[in-house]
Amino acid sequence: PIFITIPLAVGIGIFFMILLGVTHPPAGGNPIIVIIGSASFDYILSPIIIGSIIVLFFGVILNRFILKKEYPKK
Repeated sequence: PIFITIPLAVGIGIFFMILLGVTHPPAGGNPIIVIIGSASFDYILSPIIIGSIIVLFFGVILNRFILKKEYPKK
């Protein structure tokens, strides 16, 4: 049932964010959108993963090459 699936998916997502130290509360909305919209596996690959890779790429470029900071920290 959807009333169990949504909180479980959001909880698992937030658990992994806390575990990896990358907590971003608005990202908890992604599982809700995927479940309510009955999105396919292509939806997860296209906007979510590709968007995350683009954000990470620009974060590295900005911090390492423009701001001269150590990113990601070792």
